[in-house]
Amino acid sequence: MPRQPPFEALAETTGHVGEPLTVELKGGGGTGFVWQPQTPLPETVKLDKEYVVPDPEHGMGGAGKEKLTFSFAQPGHYELAFGFVSPSGDRIVENAILRFEIE
Repeated sequence: MPRQPPFEALAETTGHVGEPLTVELKGGGGTGFVWQPQTPLPETVKLDKEYVVPDPEHGMGGAGKEKLTFSFAQPGHYELAFGFVSPSGDRIVENAILRFEIE
């Protein structure tokens, strides 16, 4: 079984119920790697994903970013585990914890 990289807290965000909150994580470029939840998200959490291509004025070959926009239907503290997953889904090269405090 492949060794899992450690989880690292990458974002700690405060917001309000129904308010969209966006977190940007490094993108995989043309590699096919994407950020995926490691467990199913709670039913009260909605996630929209968007890939942002780097601005060509800042050089070619940049990996871009993944924009993860969350909205929460209930107040509370949320810790969401994400992995940077290979295209085949069998390898995780990086883990992250995203923390949200929703009022």
